[in-house]
Amino acid sequence: MRVDSTNKATFTLFIFSHALIHVFPASLAPLLPLIRAEFDLSYIAVGVLTLTLGLCWAFSSIPAGIASNRIDRIKLILSMFLLISIFSSIMILMSSLPGVLLFLILLFLSVGIFHPLAYTYLSDRYSKESKEKGKVFGIFEAGGSIGVLIAPLVAGVVGSYFGWRYVYTLWAIPTFATTLLFYRFCKKDKLRDGETDKSNREKNSNKEPSKKRELSHYYLSLKTVSLTQGFFGFVVGGSVSFLPLFLTDVRKLSVSAAGGMLTVFLVGGLIGKIIGGRYSDIWGTRRIIGIGFLITSFFLILVPLVPGFLLILVLFPAGIAFFMILPALFLLTGKIKTSDLGLAYGIQLSSMAGFGACSRLLSGVLSDLVGMEYVFFLVSAVAFFAAIFTHFYLR
Repeated sequence: MRVDSTNKATFTLFIFSHALIHVFPASLAPLLPLIRAEFDLSYIAVGVLTLTLGLCWAFSSIPAGIASNRIDRIKLILSMFLLISIFSSIMILMSSLPGVLLFLILLFLSVGIFHPLAYTYLSDRYSKESKEKGKVFGIFEAGGSIGVLIAPLVAGVVGSYFGWRYVYTLWAIPTFATTLLFYRFCKKDKLRDGETDKSNREKNSNKEPSKKRELSHYYLSLKTVSLTQGFFGFVVGGSVSFLPLFLTDVRKLSVSAAGGMLTVFLVGGLIGKIIGGRYSDIWGTRRIIGIGFLITSFFLILVPLVPGFLLILVLFPAGIAFFMILPALFLLTGKIKTSDLGLAYGIQLSSMAGFGACSRLLSGVLSDLVGMEYVFFLVSAVAFFAAIFTHFYLR
């Protein structure tokens, strides 16, 4: 990427902030056994809890996407990080289930604001470097994976020794620091971003007739991409949320060991996102998405069948194959011809979070009724169906 020092500093800050934003939802999965034990929750109740939080993420994505083309993005991100630091620091004071649920809801509503703003920002900023745009999204997504793979280890250790509430209080410290970093480093970049938005709006207004002709194609493309993103959300929702529960309740591993096994899956995801972004520029996004879903379906069905720590040999390649899909999907949305790219990203992210939330609820019901191993059979079947859907419908 040929970018100046200001762009490099801004891009680095966005990568770091992406890592930080993911530690909050990623910390929840390894903490679910502790939360379940404290409040004596059934698996269905765990599913309802994760469904509620997933829907909060989904609902905040669309208004954030709409706002991304109308309000200063940097100012919105600053406000979001400030709110997250406040809500997560207060979590330690909550002792009742309603209080915990309230602040988790506020936290997840705030977290859902980030992605539409960040993707729209990056898509606008690197639009001229289309040959390496997949690489940009891959590196950015890898930043999110760093947060996702660090969070389960930290959550497992801190939660086991000090209590699960202290995990979120711990994350409040770097979150507040990130707020200050955005304020310090992005003043000039904010002005330039505003000028870019104004230029883009003027350019789009001059092409209104062309926009109307392309409207039907836009809706068709957005619908298929968002539905594919929903399949991704369904698979990640059930597998990541219930893997630690499966390992602690069925395989009888400790919370720390379960967090470590989840991290193996997510380390594969870190590598997979870089591969997916890079090879989307070379092989095309549809091929990367289809191959990723197909390989993932094979490995996920093995999770309940492979004993002991041999499961590492399943989780690591599964993470690589599955998460290389993500940058390819966001790259596809960036190629859709629309003046309201923020809304498109908001709808896409809302689909992923909504499908993921439903997956967690259904996984809880399956776990209570027939056994937790059936969760992995379900998400494997959805991944296989998504591979077929990608081949025939995604363009």
